[in-house]
Amino acid sequence: MQDSLMTNDYQRDYELAQSGGYFDLSDWGVIGIEGPDSKDFLQRLSTVNLKTMEDGQLAPGAFLTGRGTVVVIGNLLRVHSERYLWMTAPNQRQLSLEHFEKFHFQERLVIKDCTENYALVGFWNKKPLDLQNVWVDAWRPSLYWHFFDRHQQMEKFQNWEARGLARLGMQLFHFFRVQAGVPWLGWELSESELVLEAGLEKAVARNKGCYPGQEVVERIFTYGQVNKKLLRVSAELTSTDVSQAPDLEISQGTEKMGQLKSILVHPQKPSRGVGLAYIKKSFWENDEAVQISPFIRIRWYNSSSEVLSHD
Repeated sequence: MQDSLMTNDYQRDYELAQSGGYFDLSDWGVIGIEGPDSKDFLQRLSTVNLKTMEDGQLAPGAFLTGRGTVVVIGNLLRVHSERYLWMTAPNQRQLSLEHFEKFHFQERLVIKDCTENYALVGFWNKKPLDLQNVWVDAWRPSLYWHFFDRHQQMEKFQNWEARGLARLGMQLFHFFRVQAGVPWLGWELSESELVLEAGLEKAVARNKGCYPGQEVVERIFTYGQVNKKLLRVSAELTSTDVSQAPDLEISQGTEKMGQLKSILVHPQKPSRGVGLAYIKKSFWENDEAVQISPFIRIRWYNSSSEVLSHD
């Protein structure tokens, strides 16, 4: 997944995105859960509080193991009280289906892969006012999720581009994702990380009742903190080839501070980049830049409100 070199398209997309564009997410998974028991089923399995959801509401969420580690992450849409749509990245589509079926016993519901019926897009910096089924992202206020009937895809794409909305590449999508501190399963996130280690607090509803991993999550919220946390990173680079950056150890002298998981070069500033790294608790408040390779010097931020220095 790692893009090591900057491209003209990447730079062009960044410039176009300033006035608005859209990401084609039609390969993302859309899974339907429908039936009289669908609400209770999802309530006891997910981190989303379905009791407070209304028709047409979208909420970020996760499904966890009993240890509080992440199985899949995504967004859950309540169509109505007996029909829900789970929207997730392409590499989590099959994982989600298998996880749901694993816990589906006698409940009166049907789990169906609806990806062939619906397509997703992400509007950036401009919300089309004439569309229904549009929701702002929980982490990126400039990103608007939208889903529609797949057979309308080409017509809609042509219409949006005729109105001046550029189709943006996924390299830029990942740049904005990393910049906002949102992990990708299989890149910055694995099943060994706790959901709260991955910075996914917004995907967890507090005090909603039992679900796998709930005791671990609530214990951390109530009594303490995790020992490591995924933090946003600003990088100074002397090379745009950062393909070897993931999993680089972060250390200062003999002290191991954490591990860099991803880094992406800024589309217009080849000497700058953004990344995500797991940093040990004792170093969260470190405000000094750390040299982690001959080509990469990083600084991390322990607050989602802080703006990366080169933005």
